[in-house]
Amino acid sequence: DFKNVGFNKIVNTESIKIYPNPNKGLFAISFNDSFLRQIFVFDRLGNLVSTFVSAENTINVNLLDKAKGIYFVKVLSDKGELSSKIVVE
Repeated sequence: DFKNVGFNKIVNTESIKIYPNPNKGLFAISFNDSFLRQIFVFDRLGNLVSTFVSAENTINVNLLDKAKGIYFVKVLSDKGELSSKIVVE
C-alpha cells in the first residue's frame, strides 16, 4: 500500500531522472547504473496501475490509457528506494 510507504534508504536522486514532467501519458525513467530494480506506478488513491522489473538504464512508461492526474512512481532496488510525483495532463 503506497500510502504507508516509508523510506528505508533514499537513493541519490541525481542517479535517477523521470521526464518529462508534466507529460501527456508517456514518460521515461533513466538510471546511471544497471542494477535490477522494481518500478511501481500508483494513482493518487494509492491503486497500483503499472509495474516493471528491469535492469535497463532507461524504462519508458505508457499511461496513455489512464486518466489525467497525479501519479506516484516508486523505484526499489538494493541501492535503496525513491518515490516521485508525476503529472499526466
